[in-house]
Amino acid sequence: YAVRADRSNYIAMTRKMRYLLHLAELPQYTEGEVFHVAGPLTQYVLDNIPKGTESIVVRDFSKVFMDEAEFLHAERDFRIMVAGKLMFGGFAVSLKGILQDEFIRALGNDAGRYLISMDVCAGMQ
Repeated sequence: YAVRADRSNYIAMTRKMRYLLHLAELPQYTEGEVFHVAGPLTQYVLDNIPKGTESIVVRDFSKVFMDEAEFLHAERDFRIMVAGKLMFGGFAVSLKGILQDEFIRALGNDAGRYLISMDVCAGMQ
């Protein structure tokens, strides 16, 4: 996943990166009674899930079409799993006007382990 961050947006970008990692690390469904979502998981779909549903399965994390706040709220009501895991290789980050150390501190150590390259566009316009 490619990320371009600068002084004005790096805090928001690190938050989005942590959210993407949260989705990539959803547990894989193995067995049990669940509600299978045929397409994208949206707030509309959640609002129409049958009462009493405890667990939801989506195809993979790319089928979550919710912002972070909506998704975290949904996780309070449901156990959300994926039918198949997508391999997430990591982040290639290009920084402008911010030091790598400052960006990594904002990202956090846990998410920082997914940095595969930094300043991939250094010296390019």
